[in-house]
Amino acid sequence: MKNATNKINEDLKDLSNHNKNQIFQFSTVAESIDDIQNSVELVAKINDIELCIGGDGRNNQIFMSLWCNKHNNTQEKPLNVTLYCIEEPEAHLHPHQQRQLSKFLLNV
Repeated sequence: MKNATNKINEDLKDLSNHNKNQIFQFSTVAESIDDIQNSVELVAKINDIELCIGGDGRNNQIFMSLWCNKHNNTQEKPLNVTLYCIEEPEAHLHPHQQRQLSKFLLNV
């Protein structure tokens, strides 16, 4: 679980110049293996200090990174093609962040 967020952190560094020191990790307070699935959460940290993850723009960046990594890790060729439409992904982003997002989406 420790290394599961490496690719997400790489993507988020490409998407943001202002949050380069911020890392994301999965965290759990489960007391047993059976409880892990229900208690896992994604947390942001800078220098091992937990932070609130941020606004809608940052949350959308996290979602897009998770989505892209899920679909890029598919081993088999799909029998169907799924088209995803992202409505105004830049709506909550600073103009520089909008440019970073467009570069990211073009390279996915």
